[in-house]
Amino acid sequence: ANPFKERLVLIQLAATSWVRSESKQGDARLARIIYQRCKLMLSVLRRRLGCCFAYELTNCYLAFPSCQGFLLGGICLVYSGADKLSGVADVDATSITDDAKTLLLLIRANHRIHSPIHPWVLTTLDVLANSSLGEDSTREGLLNCCFLLNDNRA
Repeated sequence: ANPFKERLVLIQLAATSWVRSESKQGDARLARIIYQRCKLMLSVLRRRLGCCFAYELTNCYLAFPSCQGFLLGGICLVYSGADKLSGVADVDATSITDDAKTLLLLIRANHRIHSPIHPWVLTTLDVLANSSLGEDSTREGLLNCCFLLNDNRA
């Protein structure tokens, strides 16, 4: 009864594996792709916030895994400092957190009673907006957003 569950489990496993990894090495190409898609997701949500598109995008079972996945990827970039890798001069983790903060402010200012954004996407957006390099609170926030995993605290 949950057609996106398997795909979302894989996304959440990848995100938790990334923040649990002790390695500080990374793939510059992957970091750039995740950065671009996260920025695009934030931009689309900001531009379409006032219409039903933001609701439909974040609540559609086909699109929800990607929405949450791009935001989880952004959290991973910030937490791991992937924007500091050589070859990713065009990746700026601070701009992702700034965009997330701006979007949250718009949501809270214009939608005080009912947000058009799916609750888990909103929670993930909040973690992204408050993410910092290597901070335990960022890691814990990401793990909390990975709600389909039974024991994601280890």
